[in-house]
Amino acid sequence: MKYGTVLAVADPRPIPELAQAAEDAGWDAVFLADPVWGVAPWVTLAACASVTERIRLGTMLTPPSAWRPWKLAAEVATLDNLSEGRAILSVGLGATDAGFDNVGEETDRRVRAQLLDEGLDVITGLWSGQPFGYEGRHYTVTPIDFPPPPPTGPATPGPDLVRGGLGLPQVDGPSASLRWATAQRAERWGHANRDPR
Repeated sequence: MKYGTVLAVADPRPIPELAQAAEDAGWDAVFLADPVWGVAPWVTLAACASVTERIRLGTMLTPPSAWRPWKLAAEVATLDNLSEGRAILSVGLGATDAGFDNVGEETDRRVRAQLLDEGLDVITGLWSGQPFGYEGRHYTVTPIDFPPPPPTGPATPGPDLVRGGLGLPQVDGPSASLRWATAQRAERWGHANRDPR
């Protein structure tokens, strides 16, 4: 069994020191929220990586529908590289009452589930190597062949990916989020899931 803690702090400056204290106290991971507006988690987690050696670093949780998947893939892969394989990307739909409508982000659960599924396809495709292309309902990626920041996580390819949340709607047959949910990885985090492809 692994144990992580969520650092809910509005000021990013003490977070690296708190992550260091959590590592010293024996915690296995620290997680930050990924809000519509607020502390930028991947920047802050990179600062945590610079002052820690063992503790895993991730979000709780990131809604891919609020990100461009190639940007999210790059940020997480960069953190994974800087931390020597300690990044965790936890994904889910996110809470719509957290400000999605304030900034024009999609609020319909079915559309957000589609964006989550396609986002996971793009993220894992980019992590799997180059060249990579994708054609979906919401995202199109023409083949990319320039080098990405190389992931260095213990799981291959790319950083650990955890699916969180309940009640994800199934859209157009078995979804990526449901495929992730069926690939149990009990050896890590008890509920971590990785795409079986």
